[in-house]
Amino acid sequence: MKMEEYTIRKAIGSDLDAIMEIETDSFTVNNDNFSKRELKYLIEKSKVGCFVLEMGGEVLAYTSLLARANASNLRIYSLAVHSKARGKKLGEALLKFGIQYAKENGFASATLEVKVNNKPAISLYQKNGFETFSIKENYYHDGSNAFCMRRMME
Repeated sequence: MKMEEYTIRKAIGSDLDAIMEIETDSFTVNNDNFSKRELKYLIEKSKVGCFVLEMGGEVLAYTSLLARANASNLRIYSLAVHSKARGKKLGEALLKFGIQYAKENGFASATLEVKVNNKPAISLYQKNGFETFSIKENYYHDGSNAFCMRRMME
C-alpha cells in the first residue's frame, strides 16, 4: 500500500478556517474545542507555533506547540486530525514532528494532556515514548480528567 505524500509546515493566517474545521470536527462534542480567536492567537503569536499537515493541497491535521521563554519543556498543546483523514497515521506524523522539533531545539522533554478515556490517543502517545506522570482532575469542560504525559528527549 503506497502512502500518500504529505507536507508539514508552519501555519499561516489563511489556514485558520481549515484548522477551525479540524478543531470543530475533533473536539466540539464535549465543548473542548478552541475558539477561532484562540486558534488565531496560536497561529500568529504563540512562541513556538501552529503547524499543519497538508496532503493533496488540503490541510487535514494540525498541531500546536508551546514553550515558555527559557523553558526546558515543549508542550504539545493540541493535535488533531480531521475525521475524514483518520487511520492514515497523520496524527503520528505530527507527533513525531513535535518530538523532532523538541530534540532539534534543545528541549529536555515534551509534555501533553489527554482525556483519560481517549484510548486511541493514549496508545499513540505511549507507542511514541510518552508516559503518564500525573492526572489533572476536572481538566475538560465536561468535568473529565486528563492524563499528563511526558517524553524525555535523548
